[in-house]
Formats: sequence, structure tokens, C-alpha cells
Amino acid sequence: MGLPDGERVLACKQGMMILEGGLELKNVLYVPKLKCNLLLVPQLTDEENCVVKFTDKLCIMQDCTSRTLIGAGERKDGLYWYRGVRKAQACHVRMENQLALWHQRLGHSSFKIV
Repeated sequence: MGLPDGERVLACKQGMMILEGGLELKNVLYVPKLKCNLLLVPQLTDEENCVVKFTDKLCIMQDCTSRTLIGAGERKDGLYWYRGVRKAQACHVRMENQLALWHQRLGHSSFKIV
């Protein structure tokens, strides 16, 4: 691997890594002289089955099927710095008035029809 200063270095280990937000990557190479982690876009798209989109300021990673956001990166000094996305899920849904709910679902039909 070539470093920005032209020096050539070798990866000395290979393993698995879990990024912020739970994104898991396999076959990650460890290069001792690097002070940051580099992601290879083809490896990311192959392993995570995702789509990666780049703009002048952002890098966005989405699941291929659901198009949900699984990761993002912000561009600084010519590199996109990864930021994980925390997932939120609803555990409980409270239904107070089912009549009003069906009234809305049916296009605000009269209450006699509902």
C-alpha cells in the first residue's frame, strides 16, 4: 500500500471490525503506520449489500433493499470521515381511540360509515 508521502507499507494483520452504529466489516487490513482507518468502497458495497453516494460534502451509505441509512461520512481535507447512524425502533404503540383512527384511514368518512 502506498502512503500519501510516497512510502510503501504492508498490512501485517487481517480481521473483523465493528464501526459506530453497528456496521460490521470482515477482512479488514491493519497497517501500523496509518493513523486512521480507510474503507474501500467496493469492499463495503460487496459485504454490506449497500449503495454508496458521494456529494461534494457528504458520503451516504444506504441498504440496497430498504434504502435505509446505514452510514454517512462528512468530507474534510479531501477525505470522507465516517459517522455511524444509530437506529431507533418503536417498541410500543398506544391506541386510544380506534374509531377516530379508522375515521382518518377511511378518508374522514362519517362516523356512521366507520
